[in-house]
Amino acid sequence: MYQVYLCSVYIFLVPTLPPRNITVNGVTTTTIAMSWLPPLQEGLNGPIRGYYVLVYGIDRDDNFTVFVNSKNVTITNLHPFYSYKFSVAAVTTSRGPSSEPAIVKMLESGKYLCIQI
Repeated sequence: MYQVYLCSVYIFLVPTLPPRNITVNGVTTTTIAMSWLPPLQEGLNGPIRGYYVLVYGIDRDDNFTVFVNSKNVTITNLHPFYSYKFSVAAVTTSRGPSSEPAIVKMLESGKYLCIQI
């Protein structure tokens, strides 16, 4: 007597492409709102579980990472008149490559200087 077992094996890999179209949507002296699109389909390699937003303080050692489950984030407690680099990385089984950084200098309330996206 033979028994037949059917099973499915799914292997999800790390994304091979970064998120794209990083957009700065709003800024105050201490807050920035950003959004982005997921990596192109051929670079997903599995369902996206979330995104790491990497924040690098350019003018001071103020580096941290935020994990979100959406394609947008509002980051608070930034320092007025300082510059920051923001990158985004998609996560499937692990973190994929980071996007090109958006470099933003925080200015007076509601104004900012976007140096590079």
